[in-house]
Amino acid sequence: MPALREAEKADLGTRTPNATLGQAFVLDSSGANSLSKLSRYETAIQRSFHRSVHELRELQDIRKHMQAEKSSTMDVLEDQP
Repeated sequence: MPALREAEKADLGTRTPNATLGQAFVLDSSGANSLSKLSRYETAIQRSFHRSVHELRELQDIRKHMQAEKSSTMDVLEDQP
């Protein structure tokens, strides 16, 4: 993000990272398409979030099934003389 690099150069390490990001946003939003950019960033973040939640749920389901299989295998082994 060019505006972030520009803000970092301007600050020379005197501000906190959040202040630098805020300044980068102000510099970047001075253009005519600032709301369009913001909307694209938001959409990309939402997609990434939903993909991550979906992957987490899949992994949780896999773990649940593996534990159920392990439990049923242990039951069968315990039943044998």
